[in-house]
Amino acid sequence: MTIVEALMKRQLWYIWTYIGGRWPYVIENAHKQYGGVVRIAPNELSFITRDAFKDIYAAPSKTRKLFTKAPMMYDIGQPSNIAYEMDPEKHAQKLKLMQPAFRVQSLRDQEHIVHEYVDLLMDQLQWVSSRATGGVDVTKAFEWLTFDIMGHLTFGEPFGAVKDARSHYWVSILLDSLFAAALYSMRPRMPGLGFLLGLAPYFSRSAQAIIDSNKHHADLTLEKVRKRIDLGDTHMDDFFDHVLKHGSLSEAELASEANVLLSAGAETSSTALAATFWFLTTNPTTLKKLQEEVRTSFGSYEAITGDAVAKLPYLNATLEESMRLFAPVPTGGPRVSPGELVDGQYIPQGTAVSGAAFAMFRDPRCVPAHDAFEPERWIGERKQTEKPYAAPFSTGPRACLGINLSWLEMRITLAKLVYRYDWALDGDQTQGSWIARCKMHFMWKKPELMARFVPVKE
Repeated sequence: MTIVEALMKRQLWYIWTYIGGRWPYVIENAHKQYGGVVRIAPNELSFITRDAFKDIYAAPSKTRKLFTKAPMMYDIGQPSNIAYEMDPEKHAQKLKLMQPAFRVQSLRDQEHIVHEYVDLLMDQLQWVSSRATGGVDVTKAFEWLTFDIMGHLTFGEPFGAVKDARSHYWVSILLDSLFAAALYSMRPRMPGLGFLLGLAPYFSRSAQAIIDSNKHHADLTLEKVRKRIDLGDTHMDDFFDHVLKHGSLSEAELASEANVLLSAGAETSSTALAATFWFLTTNPTTLKKLQEEVRTSFGSYEAITGDAVAKLPYLNATLEESMRLFAPVPTGGPRVSPGELVDGQYIPQGTAVSGAAFAMFRDPRCVPAHDAFEPERWIGERKQTEKPYAAPFSTGPRACLGINLSWLEMRITLAKLVYRYDWALDGDQTQGSWIARCKMHFMWKKPELMARFVPVKE
């Protein structure tokens, strides 16, 4: 047995690459070298073709069995939540309970909440930009926004991050613990890793500090859940309003659902907005086209609504293209093959398979001129000719529950930002790629992105 084979058997290569934060880039390079399917661990395959993506994540049919979520990633014990639930029947029950809050009509009723925090952020951008020597950290600003919106829609109150122009410690603990979460998620891949991690606090003050912070985070989440339960029927049509009316979840189950709603819902939207900001700022011709569309479509700032921005072709294409080049969720969650074909190849039962979203959306087989930021590929005749493909919210029965809310947040935020401000990156931010400095620790760990904002003269 060679050293490489030994490392693969223990999955040390997988673990080292994953916790190093470069996993999406490494897998992309592997597919460039070896093709559409790559063995990434014993009994585990990665695919990047659009047919494979559909085969792996599609709903079952009369002729095809369901690819269920792989325990190596999703077995988090009890209580589970809608994102991690592996049992299809239990997931369907959770979906039935939570889905009404995410329907288009429910979101129309909640749209004023999105506007409230977007408008407050627009006010803060100018104030913070004028006070700070290095401008505004846009990465943080979008996190303030999306976590405040999700906090309001989940707990009935925001975290106060936009108002205070700084991250709430609940959010800071969550984002600062991404490396630990990534390492912890690797336990099923290496026997004994869980035991070693359990010993870490005895030898490392920083490890104990992480444990203490996570416990504080869990306690605060439970406190917020109890406070929301005590509010009862608020008639606010928030997420818990539906769950508390029609469900019988325990406090622990509600806390688990709240955690995944906030982390998955807020972090991914803020990532998409930050990446879009970077691509626009470094592609001035594209930014100018977007400015022309937004500023000529609305007679006033107040005229910007969810329904109106959904009809702006270039704005929507800009977001599509941004999420193609920098997928907010860069890894397709692993599934277990029931013994089915994937992109025409039979995959034996029990084999773990996944679609490498980051690599696939940037692959020339899915998108011509794949490295270029060109929103035009999503519009009109070019869209019909090229047929670009990206599924940043996944597909099938386990696709992102919050897709409509995320689109609403992103469209309104981007439209109001472009309508109200011109901006420029701080001088120190123009060298090198912000995208290249991002690392993936369970979710994207993003560096600061400093910018200055100047109001547009009406």
